[in-house]
Amino acid sequence: MNNKNIVIYLLILLLGISVYLNLKDDNSQRKYIEQNIKAEEAFGNQIGELPLFSSACFPTYKQVCTYGECEIITDLGTSFSLLDNLNTDQRTISRCDSNGCDTYDAQYYASGLYENYQAEQPRGFFLKKENKSLVDTETTSYTEVATQGVTTFLYSGYCKDVK
Repeated sequence: MNNKNIVIYLLILLLGISVYLNLKDDNSQRKYIEQNIKAEEAFGNQIGELPLFSSACFPTYKQVCTYGECEIITDLGTSFSLLDNLNTDQRTISRCDSNGCDTYDAQYYASGLYENYQAEQPRGFFLKKENKSLVDTETTSYTEVATQGVTTFLYSGYCKDVK
């Protein structure tokens, strides 16, 4: 075997090891889940005490960014969001967890396939979801961005809409 063939074999071996390690990391980094059981249980335990809502949104993905670095968080906790666009005089957005909800008057804007919600007074978060009236699915998708100091939280998941 000449030196050229040895180099080729070594490169193929290194490439194989690299692909294996990347696939292994990809499988261990898979953080998306289909359903957020913890948040839905917290929601169900408070159902009589919750503010009025037309949609309940549950995160299935969470990422935290601070100082230019982002990290995917596997423990989604019990947080969820409630949206009310039924009362056109006073729409609200609520950020909830197992300890209850903080509810804010909301600005609401529907544009094409999406609904946009944010607190009327700046609170450092906003939420965008698919417009249920325009999609024929049991749940709709959403994305929420929240800030705390210089830390940014990105959530995405599904909303269950009141019929």
